[in-house]
Amino acid sequence: MPRSTHLVKILGRALDADALRQLSSRLVAALGVNPIKDALASTQSDDTYLILDRADIDPALFEGLRTETVELTETTVLPGKSAGQPAPFHYIVETDIAPDAEGDMNAWYEQEHLPGLAAVEGNVLSRRLVAAQGSPRYYACYDLVDPSARQTAAWTAVTATPWSSRVRPSFRNTRRTIFARLPLASASASASSSDPRTESDRP
Repeated sequence: MPRSTHLVKILGRALDADALRQLSSRLVAALGVNPIKDALASTQSDDTYLILDRADIDPALFEGLRTETVELTETTVLPGKSAGQPAPFHYIVETDIAPDAEGDMNAWYEQEHLPGLAAVEGNVLSRRLVAAQGSPRYYACYDLVDPSARQTAAWTAVTATPWSSRVRPSFRNTRRTIFARLPLASASASASSSDPRTESDRP
């Protein structure tokens, strides 16, 4: 059964570990547990993305923050060549696609692009997800050992194929972002003496 991911985008606010700890404390006080599974700080802007393990959270708990919530369904998961290594960085490509190119794009991702990038050294995990509504609709997510994986000859070769050149001009509303993971353990330590979360897949 496809796995759901609950994404909260905090726009225009770069949370550091202390701010994340305070937010976690607020959520624990209201919910009894910390629903944050993953916290991603953009290295290119002031945005922060939070992955939650539940969708039924009162928006008032994010008071003072400009947020956007996206419900995503996982469609593809591929372990990377560096599977099992720590992945302190996360690369996300968000995009819409011209309607007449949607089938071609999905085939390209499934048959060539995602498997090709998963095979690159430094890629720990590759995933595709689709949003239930809103824009952008499609998300491709890569857990990376280091962002420099994207500058290697192997990565460049995958992104420079004839099929890539045919599909990519049909992308719309595209955003490519490198994120650094924030430390969840220290963020939740002051909120609860026991952490009920278990290890789970990250987007």
